[in-house]
Amino acid sequence: MPDNSQEQPISPEKSSVEELRTTSTIRTSQNPRYFEKLFRFSMLGALLTALVLANVIWLAWDTLPFSWDESIHYLGAIGYYEALTQAGGPAWGKILHLSNFYPPLQELLTGCVFLITGPSPDIAAFMDVFYISAILALLWLLGRRLFGEATGILAGFLFMAAAGVVVQSKYFMLDIPLVFWVCLGFYAFIRSEGFMQRRWVILYGATFGLALLTKWSAIFFLALPPLVTGLTAIFRRARGVSQLWLNLAIAYVLAALLAAPWYMVHLIKLIHNTSGYFYTRGALENDPLLSSPASWCYYLLGLFQQLSWPAALLVLSGLVFFVFRRRYLVLWLVWVGSPYLILTLIRNKDYRYTLPLLPLLCLAGTGWISEVREPWRRRITMGLAIGLLLQFTYMHIGPAAGGLHRLCSKQWLGLPIINSLSPSSQQWPLAAILADVAHLGRNLEVAPVLRVIPGHPSFSRVVFAVERSRSKTAVRLTSTRDWPAFTDFAVTKTKGLGLPFAIKQAQAITQALADPDTRAGQRFELVRQYALPDGSDALLYRRNEIMSAEPAEEIKARLHREINRLLSNYLKDVPDLTISIEAWSPEETRLGRFRKIQIKAANGLLGDFKHTAFGVPFQSLEIEMSNLSLDLTGLAAGEILPLALEEIKLQKLELYEPALNQTLAEQNGETGKWRIIFSDQKLHAQRLGQIPVQVQTSLKVAPDREEQESDNLWFNLQRVRIGWLTLPGWLAQPMLEDFNCLFKLSGFPVRVKLGTLKIRQNWLRLGEQI
Repeated sequence: MPDNSQEQPISPEKSSVEELRTTSTIRTSQNPRYFEKLFRFSMLGALLTALVLANVIWLAWDTLPFSWDESIHYLGAIGYYEALTQAGGPAWGKILHLSNFYPPLQELLTGCVFLITGPSPDIAAFMDVFYISAILALLWLLGRRLFGEATGILAGFLFMAAAGVVVQSKYFMLDIPLVFWVCLGFYAFIRSEGFMQRRWVILYGATFGLALLTKWSAIFFLALPPLVTGLTAIFRRARGVSQLWLNLAIAYVLAALLAAPWYMVHLIKLIHNTSGYFYTRGALENDPLLSSPASWCYYLLGLFQQLSWPAALLVLSGLVFFVFRRRYLVLWLVWVGSPYLILTLIRNKDYRYTLPLLPLLCLAGTGWISEVREPWRRRITMGLAIGLLLQFTYMHIGPAAGGLHRLCSKQWLGLPIINSLSPSSQQWPLAAILADVAHLGRNLEVAPVLRVIPGHPSFSRVVFAVERSRSKTAVRLTSTRDWPAFTDFAVTKTKGLGLPFAIKQAQAITQALADPDTRAGQRFELVRQYALPDGSDALLYRRNEIMSAEPAEEIKARLHREINRLLSNYLKDVPDLTISIEAWSPEETRLGRFRKIQIKAANGLLGDFKHTAFGVPFQSLEIEMSNLSLDLTGLAAGEILPLALEEIKLQKLELYEPALNQTLAEQNGETGKWRIIFSDQKLHAQRLGQIPVQVQTSLKVAPDREEQESDNLWFNLQRVRIGWLTLPGWLAQPMLEDFNCLFKLSGFPVRVKLGTLKIRQNWLRLGEQI
């Protein structure tokens, strides 16, 4: 496959901006003959067709359920699909709030595809093939501009044969989509001729924004190159610096505008979550210390995992060649070196985090061939294409290759020479477990709650949630949090509960369930056992009804005392407190089941007095709980442990403005500086001091059907004034949306009714009886 293109040498004295402009000029060359070009594209098309067929066969054969992250992304796609199909049009508010950690674009696009195909894990997993096709086109375009058309096609072969790409193409993750956006950004950057061509600058900004909406780590790959270009232009005193910086501003502003709707809503919580994730998760997984050689070489060694040993050596040789020839140094340092350094300085590490660098590395691994004279250039190109095609084939057949597999699976530095994988036909009985829980719990008042104890890749709460979305089983799912409260069934397994650092509680619960001398062992009985593909057994436990020997009246008296003691942590200075317990029958009481419990209080303070002395004064408070089941063993030990609860109803809550402000004025510190005004369905808050603050917000009760028809108290900021600065409510609202923690009842396995809300002069009244 001859390539007669000749690259113009770049003078070392040229500025970085001029060098990058030079790299984007089309090389003067004699066009290859038609049949040669057709042959090249036919080879690439054949390889892409092979990937499509291999993935179709894989998805048809492989029956492993989605693992942790795949399940989370798939459930997100299902959520967006449901938001797009609900009556009345798309729920854009829900689309913005569905995820507060992963950006929504890829899951939202998959939800849109589901509008045509219907929800399917196989469809979701197949999405990567479209991104890989687009990446191949970009590699061809980039190779043609930088080195020659044959180089771009050969870079596509190298990318397609990369182990990391072959593996990730089978999974529904965010990494391959991010590779596409980074590669598109690189192409727009090259075409912008040092960020001077406005239309390509606009494309870069749009790409950056969409990449940020795919995965927030896009900032590591796309934020720095334009800035380096601008700073280099100032340092070199290049012409057109003002236009260059205007283009930089346009790109960054466009990216920010595209990403702002989601990031503004979740920015504060995202910063909090990722700050711990970057370090804490890495420490838990025993990733290397930042100061260690293992940390600095982690992603260098990962290159051999992502590409294979032969392909990685080819890439490293290309990089060394360009460094010694002083070619494209700024390109490799900014686009490859900077992300490598940033990711190295993060404690949490994973080889797939550097996947967006693969297209550039593939260009480096094949670009040097354009410097080789004929006929060796043709021979090397053909030999590499055949070798990469063989590697691609081997990675899909793996163990079936016999002696070749034994050779390629040998490890150097802990990594196989060429990685391989094969589909698995393992059958995990998730659907059967969910069906059994629904059947065994069919007589319960509400859908049964199943606790999934393990955190195993194929056996966790989110994995069960994916299966539930397919089977539409009426089972509510939770994990080990707050065990054993609100539990009808529990499922665990005998071996392999999950990652070593995360299974301590799962191990303790599993051991307790199997021990008849523990409270859990007495309360839960084993009702089903299932063989699992990993050689362990899944164990399904059902909560027993245990009748107490105590008289019903003594149980009610003890419950009354314990509720009164519990309320002392939340109610203070209450002269009038009434606790009413209504039983179904004496027998039901001895089983720990109660029809209704009502709590009425007046003229006291409401707060969390276990952690703070401040409480909100209220005029009246009435709460009703219906169909409650308690663990009587725990009750005898002074513990109120609800095993089931159908509904919590707020009947009445009344707050009086003068009493509230008097209490605030008596407080020291920041709390004492605030004053509250109730009027016309609005709440006004004023902070006194050197920098006064005024906040105006409206409140409303909004039902959330997905949370068992729970009511949530939502706030709508209308105006925020800080000193002389007035902010519109829509600007400040997103910053606080994630922190509606008092009344946003997401995930609470009990139906909650707040009733209606009325705010009049001096009064706020909330409840069913208002």
